[in-house]
Amino acid sequence: MADLARLTIELHRRQQVETDLVEHRENFEDMLKSRTASIESNAKLFRFLVERAPVTILYMNAANEVIEMNPEAERISGYRREDAIGKTYRELFVPDGHIHDYDKYFREVFNGNKIQGQEMLIRRADGSTIELSVSRSMELDAEGNPVIISIGQDISQQKALEVSLIQAREAAESADRIKSMFVASMSHELRTPLNSIIGFLGVVLQGMSGELNPKQKDQLGRAYASSKHLLSLISDVIDISKIEAGFLETHQDTFLVKNVMDEVANAVQHLAVERNLALMIECPEHLTLNSDRKRIYQVVLNVVSNALKYTETGQVKVVLTPLDEVLEIMVEDTGIGINDEGLKKLFKPFERVDSRLKIKTLGTGLGLYLTHKILTLLLGGSIEVKSQVEKGSTFTIRLPYQMPTLEARKSVNILEGQ
Repeated sequence: MADLARLTIELHRRQQVETDLVEHRENFEDMLKSRTASIESNAKLFRFLVERAPVTILYMNAANEVIEMNPEAERISGYRREDAIGKTYRELFVPDGHIHDYDKYFREVFNGNKIQGQEMLIRRADGSTIELSVSRSMELDAEGNPVIISIGQDISQQKALEVSLIQAREAAESADRIKSMFVASMSHELRTPLNSIIGFLGVVLQGMSGELNPKQKDQLGRAYASSKHLLSLISDVIDISKIEAGFLETHQDTFLVKNVMDEVANAVQHLAVERNLALMIECPEHLTLNSDRKRIYQVVLNVVSNALKYTETGQVKVVLTPLDEVLEIMVEDTGIGINDEGLKKLFKPFERVDSRLKIKTLGTGLGLYLTHKILTLLLGGSIEVKSQVEKGSTFTIRLPYQMPTLEARKSVNILEGQ
């Protein structure tokens, strides 16, 4: 009986083992089917991506023979897949004269180095060439064999754009040279005879060539004023052209700021008297700058004369305040003010702010534009304005005590895109 019991137990155990084995086999088969389906799905997705990738994809073996290529590689190269497979990359794609370069890249990749974004000239099936940005690496296939994967992106349009940009830059530089030649010619051919005309008109107006009747005096006076205005316009255009071309020279020295302000006051005093305006200038006695005296005079004169021209009643006040790093020159008027639209175009060339005084006031639309250019590109300074219509405007000029070097100015202008 005991033997029969043991035999029964053993048979039961074996049946259980067989049942477990069948269950494990079925589970393994299910898992294998699932893994196989996943691999097939991934492989299908991979093939889908490779076939539709907007880049050329090539696979090559250790003998440098093409073993696979995607449709984009067919389109770019002009070779059909079935014609390319089995042939070496060198005989298919390497132009004459570039074999040495390609062999070097091939050896580097085969030795385990990766190539990223290497610009290469590729020969197409019709003999023409195209430039690709190529990345290559070596991987091992399922059998452990080395496979070189080469991915290329067509950069021919980018290269054509680069060439056109270079040509455009050269054309612009040529235009700048022509403009500079024209400016130099204008300086001599226009300004010199105009100075003579102004001089002769001045002589006639002074009665040195005989007495003038009131009508003649009025007409010649208008011609004289218009000639001076034209000379000012020509001078401004020449200065702007020279600044933008980098040809306007600066003369740096140390000077008393008060002397410059006295000169500005003398230059505009007649305008203040004519318009019955009070002109007040507050400047520290012993304040000095190391900068371009002539250009600072030009800048302040432009701003102060503008303030006087656009102020009907009241005053123009100029206050100089030494700060830690800059000298602040504030020009405050009780004039007609500037609206928001006018403020937007205030420092643009040939723009004049619309106002009821526009017709009465001579102007070129270049004064404040030139002032801004001189301050930012030459003197290392700045200018800003705040204004209220019918209440007045305040222009604030800031100047460094030491004018920056040419190299420093260039680096700042490049960073700011000026």
